[in-house]
Amino acid sequence: MNTIVILAGTHWQQVSPVVFTRHNRSDEWCQVLCSKAHADGAFLTFERESARISVPLAAVVAVAEIEEAKPMGFRD
Repeated sequence: MNTIVILAGTHWQQVSPVVFTRHNRSDEWCQVLCSKAHADGAFLTFERESARISVPLAAVVAVAEIEEAKPMGFRD
């Protein structure tokens, strides 16, 4: 199962354009595809490859677990 995390703001791409990519449906959002994500206090922590990255929970627009074979409109 993959997880998509959508974040408010395009400034996340300045942190890492490899990890944070622009969302196809909104120029004001970035997205991250990761293996899993969980909220802990004021942060959302997600795992991508061998890295664990935390972002402020207030920056999160949506988190969705998606199956590879079933597009749900969260990403194109």
